[in-house]
Amino acid sequence: MIKRNLGLIFVIMAMSLNILNFGYIKKSVGSFNFWLTLVSALLLIAALVKIFIREKKENKKTKSD
Repeated sequence: MIKRNLGLIFVIMAMSLNILNFGYIKKSVGSFNFWLTLVSALLLIAALVKIFIREKKENKKTKSD
């Protein structure tokens, strides 16, 4: 699993660090940091979904063999 999804794991780690780095006290919808955090959250969700889809496909292929 780790070898197949290493790139996605790095994306998850980077986006998690970016979200944790966001200053929630000074959030403003017009700021660049707000949009960067929003995009990071979307990429984080997309990477998690991609891992689950890929692993489900691999498990199905392994069971059919």
